[in-house]
Amino acid sequence: MRRAESPKQTTRIVVTSYDADQIARRELASVDEVGGVRGAADVTWVHVEGLSDAAAIAEVSRVFGLHPLVTSALSNKARRPRLDDYGDHIVVTMRVLRMGEGGTAISEPLTIVLGAGYVLTLVDVSSAVLQPIHGRLAMEESRMRRHRADYLAYRIIDVVVDHYYAWIDQVGDRLEEIDERLMDDTGEYLLPSIYKAKRQLIVLRKAVWPLREVVQRTVHMETTLIQDETRPFLRDAHDHVIHAFDSLSIFREMVAMMVDLHLNVTSNRMNEVMKVLTVISTIFIPLSFLAGLYGMNFANMPELQLPWAYFALLGVMAVVAGGMLLFFRRRGWF
Repeated sequence: MRRAESPKQTTRIVVTSYDADQIARRELASVDEVGGVRGAADVTWVHVEGLSDAAAIAEVSRVFGLHPLVTSALSNKARRPRLDDYGDHIVVTMRVLRMGEGGTAISEPLTIVLGAGYVLTLVDVSSAVLQPIHGRLAMEESRMRRHRADYLAYRIIDVVVDHYYAWIDQVGDRLEEIDERLMDDTGEYLLPSIYKAKRQLIVLRKAVWPLREVVQRTVHMETTLIQDETRPFLRDAHDHVIHAFDSLSIFREMVAMMVDLHLNVTSNRMNEVMKVLTVISTIFIPLSFLAGLYGMNFANMPELQLPWAYFALLGVMAVVAGGMLLFFRRRGWF
């Protein structure tokens, strides 16, 4: 999985509180205000960006009663998707993707904490992945506001999975373009482009593969934090993850076939070049022999004294070269 040094940023906390009738969203001026947000409405969503401030993260963990293992894991940028049940709160770790240099995918961890009446999301780098949820919550007749916090957690998982599809489609379009260029007889060297797409698939696969088990466990886990009415939505999200993984598997096979095809096409082009060079070299072997033979300039070579000998030798050379070309053509060698 490709990772880059995450740009450091100060901790930013955005609180969204809502119920079926109203919604309020504000950014906290300081971490000290986080203590008063819990229980402000039926559902409270606390989104934390920037995890480099240990004191701020410790305060957030204290207010929401997070398990110490959750707090310590936040500093691990390489944590993989997983599900942890601590009784009074459930922790889901996912990977979100952002654009890096050269259009490459960079994977960042996203932690989702589901508790009684609240959802806590923590990410080290600001991401626009969750923006669609803010838009849907703000709608006057939003169905999301009629559900509890577990439905919000599901929607966060679902929107991240949908974001995977955007990257998968992008890689798929790139592979189709490479496939078309592979069949063009231009001699273009496409191996770097193929391996770039392969690296994208590796990043996506490492984000999607373990997420299958994570979402499946949320469907079947016994907890009061997830309502029965939310489980069908989680099953649907699990199906989306499976579909995304199947697409990645197909693209991985395509990349493997493209590598083989590209190497075969390159090898065939090289064979064609070598065939032409070999034919030319073979034709010039007897011509070089004749030229070398009569280039020795011995005095007792009677042919050298004949006025037509030079033209006769050129004629013999032309007949030999033409005969060899005709022979190669009939044998299908050229």
